[in-house]
Amino acid sequence: MRLFLEGRANVFLEGRASFSSFDEHFKFNRFSSPAVYDEFGYIEHGPLVARSIEDRARHDIIYPGIGLGIMPHLQHGLYLDLSIGVDFINFGTETAFSHVIEHDWNITYDVHEQMLFESQLQGSKKAFVVNVGLGVLF
Repeated sequence: MRLFLEGRANVFLEGRASFSSFDEHFKFNRFSSPAVYDEFGYIEHGPLVARSIEDRARHDIIYPGIGLGIMPHLQHGLYLDLSIGVDFINFGTETAFSHVIEHDWNITYDVHEQMLFESQLQGSKKAFVVNVGLGVLF
């Protein structure tokens, strides 16, 4: 919905609702590796077991946005549409996937170091929008 503020350059404020689908794909493949020992028989790196993970997440979301723009007439029946805006996307608080993966052996504590891989499509995000269009009036 656009609210025009003046009639010459057609400056407007815009409020909108958008629908989008966001797909996220996570794939992790690790081959197994044996333990590695130094010349004195002490463990340098512990063994890693093979691990394969594949996750997909899909989010179908309706979200609001606001914008500011101009729509000047170029000639009779032809106009330019220029606007900038911000969309506010809320993916919710739950993460679509989360995996803790062992990656290296900590010699001091005799345990595997760990990494956390999780979905980035969570919480509130902002999308900045630039629109350039050409309109024809029939």
